[in-house]
Amino acid sequence: MSSDKPDILFISGSPRSHACEALAALIEQAAVAAGAQTQRFFLSNKHIDPCMGCGACSKTGVCVLAGSSRGGRPQDDYLELHELIERTDGLVIVAPLYFAGPPAQFKALLDRFQPYWAKRYVQGEDPAPKRPAQLFIVGAGGDAHGHAPLSGIAKSALAVAGFNLEKVLNFVGFKAKGDTPAVPPEDQRDGISLGRIAQMRRALVAQRDFEQRALDAGGAFARYLLKVREKDQLQKELQLVEAELEAFKADADADEGVDEGANAAQAAGEVGAPADTESAPEAPEAPEAPMDPTAPEDSAT
Repeated sequence: MSSDKPDILFISGSPRSHACEALAALIEQAAVAAGAQTQRFFLSNKHIDPCMGCGACSKTGVCVLAGSSRGGRPQDDYLELHELIERTDGLVIVAPLYFAGPPAQFKALLDRFQPYWAKRYVQGEDPAPKRPAQLFIVGAGGDAHGHAPLSGIAKSALAVAGFNLEKVLNFVGFKAKGDTPAVPPEDQRDGISLGRIAQMRRALVAQRDFEQRALDAGGAFARYLLKVREKDQLQKELQLVEAELEAFKADADADEGVDEGANAAQAAGEVGAPADTESAPEAPEAPEAPMDPTAPEDSAT
């Protein structure tokens, strides 16, 4: 984007407006405080149709569902998503863990990146420099299969869309505000075991740790993008200076060529001209012949 501030797109991959959006809001808060500007695309209030696998984008580079309408209204929100992706400097995804993978709504969003793959690998379009992306994983915990499927699917899809998934951060156990039970005061603990009280305290400590980690991550990501932008700007300025130097050098070489040509022409003219010689002295006029003394004065000569 043209602004001096880096732009970060926040995508919530959850169909619910709850923990994922609460975490995204914390990260966004810190990113804005660090100097970034942000955009949101939360699937709790957006709709993305799934890819049909028709293959049309391999011929045109454009999804046939993009821009289609239903009842005079856009069929889904893909065009909005596409515009946000094209202009962002960095991407933050907060997604829930469904059986070690993404929820259906988020998987549909990732599958609609197929036109990016078609442009690159079918049509041969040169890829743009990769932009950084981070994935924050939210879940209740307890799944022995981890989150490798979710991370792998996201990394694969983001790569064709021009992003490098640089970090995957585990926030399994994070809760939305109000979902972490408060420890009741001592005079209200009747019937609550000491073990339960200890469990509540551990949950509060863990939640505070999650929140601080989210703030730290958001600020760090924004500062990183600021440095990338400064580096890019310096690189552009350096390229301009190098271009000016090349132009100056070309002008100097052209002027030198003109001077050499003139000197060569002058030298060639001097070689072809006759050498300067001293003028021969003029011959003295011949003296008049003496008058014949015997000839009469009026006779013809």
